[in-house]
Amino acid sequence: MKKIYILFFLMFIYTFSQAQRNAVVGISLGRAYYLGEINTSNQFYKTKFAYGAFYRYDINPRYSARANVIYTNLSADDMDFDSQYQRTRAQTMNTSILDITLQAEFNFLPCDPTSRKKNYTPFVTAGVTYFLKDFTIGGILDNLAIPFGLGFRYNINKQIAIGAEWNFRKTFRDDIDYEYPPPSPTQKQVGYQHDKDWYSIVGIFLTYKFKTYTKCPAFD
Repeated sequence: MKKIYILFFLMFIYTFSQAQRNAVVGISLGRAYYLGEINTSNQFYKTKFAYGAFYRYDINPRYSARANVIYTNLSADDMDFDSQYQRTRAQTMNTSILDITLQAEFNFLPCDPTSRKKNYTPFVTAGVTYFLKDFTIGGILDNLAIPFGLGFRYNINKQIAIGAEWNFRKTFRDDIDYEYPPPSPTQKQVGYQHDKDWYSIVGIFLTYKFKTYTKCPAFD
């Protein structure tokens, strides 16, 4: 029995060490903005700081899985636009967002931090987001969003990398740009049900890799 415990312990240590080899932690800093009934199409409108941290697991040089936590504020004002309807409506918003995202990354190039020739890559990412508006919980779909984006990563050395990323979040709700109770009839377009609200985050990141890659001949 003692030998079995030792065997399990050694297997645990081995599994943990393998996971550590592929583990990456990072921090991000960027700007976030909202798209919806107030701001219908202007990219980078009224951006606010977005602060984040994440854990990434590199499955191989092409694929990774990542968990993010981001905090930001979103704001908008009808008076920033020339539309007479918006100026009459005079709606404003200032909303805090806590964003928790699980996503997969695909590297266009086989990124290898131990190689000088393969130490950078553009990538795309997609997954699922759970977010809280002003730290309140609603229905199931109220707190879900579809995240997708693209980025670029450069490995400074075997453990440290920097990069930039631009992500979008498609939500399933219309009330990011107003507070309950619902707006009056003269403000009905703020909650137009066929035009769900979005928000976007663009920024830079810095990562630290616990251990270096073991080179795979398939990617040499």
